[in-house]
Amino acid sequence: MKEYDKLSLTCTILLLALATAGIRAETALTPLEQLCAGHKVEACIARAPSGKIMLLIDDEPQPLFWANLTSGQDPNYRRAGFNTVFAELGYPGPGDDAPLEQQFRAWDNVLLNIKERGLYVIIYIHNSIHAHAGEVPWAFDRSWRDYVQAIVRRYRGVTNLIGWCFSDELADALSYSDEAFRVFLKNEYDSIKALNAAWSSDFSDFDQIKLEYQRDGHGRPEKSMVTPAFPFGIGPKAFDSARFKVNHIAYANEQFEAVIREVDPITPIWSGANNIGWAATQIPTTWGAFFDFYPGNSGHDYNTHHVWMVDIGRGPNLRPAMQMLLSENSSSYNWHLDARVIRGWMVESALHGAAGVTFWPWSFLGVDNRTGDRSSSTERIDMCGMTIRMLEASGIFEMLPRPTIAVMYQPYAEGWGALSQVYGVLRYPSKEPIALFRELKYGTKYGQIDYLTNRHLDRDDLADYGVILAPFTADLSTEQMDRLAEYVHGGGVLLADIGFGCVQAGKVVTGMTDQAKRLFGIRGLKVSYAAPGRWVATGAYSELLGGLRKDVDATQKLHEMVLDATPSTSKAALKGPGGQGLYVNRFGKGYAIFCSALAWSSPNSTDPLMRKIHEALFARRAGISMASLNAGQPSRPGEFEPAWEKAVQEPYFASGCEIVRYSKGYALHNRLDAHATIQVRSNDKLEEHTLAPRSVILVKRDQIIPLGSGVWPVVLGPKQ
Repeated sequence: MKEYDKLSLTCTILLLALATAGIRAETALTPLEQLCAGHKVEACIARAPSGKIMLLIDDEPQPLFWANLTSGQDPNYRRAGFNTVFAELGYPGPGDDAPLEQQFRAWDNVLLNIKERGLYVIIYIHNSIHAHAGEVPWAFDRSWRDYVQAIVRRYRGVTNLIGWCFSDELADALSYSDEAFRVFLKNEYDSIKALNAAWSSDFSDFDQIKLEYQRDGHGRPEKSMVTPAFPFGIGPKAFDSARFKVNHIAYANEQFEAVIREVDPITPIWSGANNIGWAATQIPTTWGAFFDFYPGNSGHDYNTHHVWMVDIGRGPNLRPAMQMLLSENSSSYNWHLDARVIRGWMVESALHGAAGVTFWPWSFLGVDNRTGDRSSSTERIDMCGMTIRMLEASGIFEMLPRPTIAVMYQPYAEGWGALSQVYGVLRYPSKEPIALFRELKYGTKYGQIDYLTNRHLDRDDLADYGVILAPFTADLSTEQMDRLAEYVHGGGVLLADIGFGCVQAGKVVTGMTDQAKRLFGIRGLKVSYAAPGRWVATGAYSELLGGLRKDVDATQKLHEMVLDATPSTSKAALKGPGGQGLYVNRFGKGYAIFCSALAWSSPNSTDPLMRKIHEALFARRAGISMASLNAGQPSRPGEFEPAWEKAVQEPYFASGCEIVRYSKGYALHNRLDAHATIQVRSNDKLEEHTLAPRSVILVKRDQIIPLGSGVWPVVLGPKQ
């Protein structure tokens, strides 16, 4: 062989070797390199074309669907309609000393499997990791920051990553130390002498003070604190401990966001499941949020699975919010294993403006043959997939709800109404939260509800609300009180009750700031005696609503107050010690209405006077209303019951049929077990629809889109 032939052969061999090595180099990517290869989706929480705040992926609104406790490997996961995996990056258990690098290798493979299945991923930085960060279970020290940032730094380039997730059930996981409480109190009071004067206590030093009832309780004072000045013991210490816990939750969220944003300024942040309402109010408005309010643990709302938490979570179009549906609770119930119940929950969630649907756990949908099964896993998976595809195709997840009714929601409201403590949603109550929440969970015949917190009062669109209800809205700054006064002066109606703004007036429920007194036209409040009383409509209120009868019992009160109203303010029809009522003050173009007791402390929507009052308020500025409902067999056109009161009576303000107003269209949900013919007045146009039992329709641009039907859960009760 000639020399140049030998040289050519040698070069060819070398080139082949190099090419082969190149192919191997390309195919031998590490799992982490594969995770970061390809198109990187751009995920953000922003305004969709409809105006609704949603998760956007590559500038397109994207509802999310996932089930917890799975990596999405089950081939049925996609079949069930899920597009996302909630990946829990946790150590095998708290206290495990496995090096972080060792955990990274395991997590790389889990995340790669998710990507290969074409699913989005939200990375949950699990609680157990924080067992290595100082005081258990939470300490925001350098060690904790290093752990979090190491995870974010490693995975921020993952192409299918759409979110980082903070603590699951934060309010339960967070430590509320006595030391931190004392720091809070020192910022509230200049000296221990000032604290003692407010608390009616005799501490010699801040170090003597302890925070009580750290978990389920939220501010119950010591028995020695109960005095005539603090009815039921609700005084400054109760407010201070409640405010401390709420502020501590907000601080934890701020710390997590700051640590993430130092490394990754772009990827959305998600709240982690929230199981206590007062903590849910502190989720930053820039985050996504989801809630695990499970029937039996946080009230017994088996029909809608606490769908009002979607309303609280989304706020007045602030963030994407979702329920986490508890699909199994087999120790006590088995009704939840019916596929039709799942569909009902999912559709209800979509009606309330949810940004998607999540489940806990995946095993419920994918496992057969457990005690009490009413449907096979195939039925449940197919029902879930069909419902998700149907809801997505309808566009309902992208439609912006437009309520004209708002409720001020503060962490104090419900516990006060429960006669025991000052806190939010009860942890293990015997029934749902305060009557107002329960009775508004389906909205009203004039649409649904927005829930406002203090941070929402600076919005420009407050004037869109015909009425703002303020149940025990105790904490209002000077600026926030001014904003509410501006709302009323411009033509709004504010209905408040005892305790309004009292944190700024000595943290006593009978306190009222000068601003509030001017707004309601009241000179002062003082405690009378604890006894049932009457809620009566004043003459001006009667005139406002068109001739209501006065001196009619409306609801039972916790205790009665004595008011001294100015001559320009309508006086209660029932006067004297123990007298109370609705005090109506014309303020600018609007009305400031004050109830001298706890207005929503017991069920009330079945009371004729209460119902008339609320329905008159709900009708203000409503862009939609239900004109009539005729239950039974479908009626012939034009045959309607003329009076709404003849509709099926329930303890809700949306009897029989739920109506939702969107920026472009509306939805109807027939909640009856019979056909219903419904007339709807939308933008002065009267339209008629006949709905099958339990069915839902979406009316969008004159197109009627069926959304299927569900069933009520059949609660069988505890197993014998």
